[in-house]
Amino acid sequence: MRTLQRSLIAGAAVVAGALGLPGGGMAQAQVTEPNSADRLIFWTNCSQVPDLTDAQLDVWRSRGIDGLVCAVGHLSGMGGRLDFTGDPAASLAGDNYAFQRRLRDTNIVGRMRARGMKAYLGVRLANYKNTATPLKDWFDDRGWAEAVLPKMAGAAGAARLLGFAGIAFDQELYPQSGRVKTATWDWNYPGNSHSESAVRAKARQRGRELMTALTGSFPGLELIAYHVRLPETWSDFVETNVNNGKNTAVRRLDIDFWDGLSSVEGYGTIRLADSTFYKAPFLGT
Repeated sequence: MRTLQRSLIAGAAVVAGALGLPGGGMAQAQVTEPNSADRLIFWTNCSQVPDLTDAQLDVWRSRGIDGLVCAVGHLSGMGGRLDFTGDPAASLAGDNYAFQRRLRDTNIVGRMRARGMKAYLGVRLANYKNTATPLKDWFDDRGWAEAVLPKMAGAAGAARLLGFAGIAFDQELYPQSGRVKTATWDWNYPGNSHSESAVRAKARQRGRELMTALTGSFPGLELIAYHVRLPETWSDFVETNVNNGKNTAVRRLDIDFWDGLSSVEGYGTIRLADSTFYKAPFLGT
């Protein structure tokens, strides 16, 4: 949590300066050199990444790209078809391991590292088959124990074996099975019969369990996450003041889930990718 807190505090200081809020001048005065956020990471679909040649990597490096998130989508058992393993003796036979074989055989991550570029294995923190919650129901002990945790641990183990710097989470809930859009990060999700406090406590538990599984397979792994919605951050400010969202992050479980994730020792840096400026700066337009 300490690393995550420092990142959020630094981000809040920059926002204050940009808006002319109290403390903005101090934040601007203190920023005298680039911090860890100066690395340019390109988030992309991973399907063609293993086919990049050395010459193409050299071009991207010359253009200032310091690394990439190699996003593979849903994992198997949660709407996808891919499995990963950290077992170096595994044969990787079968279609479900075909993509890990490509990553291994092309040595794409090793070739990136030789150029000073980082790579992250990106997975969707979502279950295509679940129309209520992001992964499995927060109270589904069996679903978490038999599907979520081993699949995520396998991805982390493979990331370590292949030379990735860590894992990237895509938290956006794309349409689920049947093209419905009912899955939510809100505590009062469809079908929920538990109190808000009970659901939040369970989300923290699942976060702890997930980080324990990840660090067990990949000690010191770094995390990058997209579409994390936290109260009193810039995205929440925009939702409230531009989109009339009325502090939508307050209903969400992101803060509890990430509190659980970051409470486990043994991980490296956590970076949150904010998409708020993806299409427009919103304020002042």
